[in-house]
Amino acid sequence: MASCVLATVERTSLANALNTDIGGGSLKIYTGSSPGPNTGATGTLLVTLTLPAAGGNSVSNGVITLGAITNQNAVAGGTAGYARVLTSGGATVCDLDVGTSGASVNLINLSIANGQPVSITSATFTVPAGT
Repeated sequence: MASCVLATVERTSLANALNTDIGGGSLKIYTGSSPGPNTGATGTLLVTLTLPAAGGNSVSNGVITLGAITNQNAVAGGTAGYARVLTSGGATVCDLDVGTSGASVNLINLSIANGQPVSITSATFTVPAGT
């Protein structure tokens, strides 16, 4: 028996609430593997990007698609491993995978040099349906 499988309308409602929470927050990209959002970040912080206001993102069927994110220069060099989403107050929301395509956060290149402008080509995350 499934423990909880959310209806799409509820996933979308939760995604809208998350979208409000992350509006004006930040997306931090680190080296290494995600330690999970319930622990402190690990790895080297490569860059901190400011997220759009909630109105700059879109929500559909439980999926949040982030709007345009302004490029920022890297503060360290390394290989991007994961991204952490934080509220404008600094509370951790979730960790996301990074890649050059097909990931939650897509970059032009995972190899980042100190001082290099970092550009997000797309970023989405999904409120899971459950199991």
